[in-house]
Amino acid sequence: MGESKFSFLAMNSKVVTLLRPPIIYSESSFSIPVTPPIALAYLAAVLEKKGYQVDAIDAVGEDINHIELKSRRRK
Repeated sequence: MGESKFSFLAMNSKVVTLLRPPIIYSESSFSIPVTPPIALAYLAAVLEKKGYQVDAIDAVGEDINHIELKSRRRK
C-alpha cells in the first residue's frame, strides 16, 4: 500500500533497452570504426533467455544520430 507506482513498475517490468551509441568523429578522419555490435547481440540473447523483452539499438549500424535517439521510443 505504501509502494510508489514507480517501484511497482520497476519490480514487474522486464523490458530492457540496449544501446550502441552514435560515433563522434572528425570529418577529416580517414575511416570510421566499422565493427559489428557482437557484445550487444550477446547481451540481448542472454537477457531474452532470462525472460526480458529486449530492444537493441545499434545507432552506428542504423545511422541514427543523438537527436533521433531521443525521439525513438518503444511502442
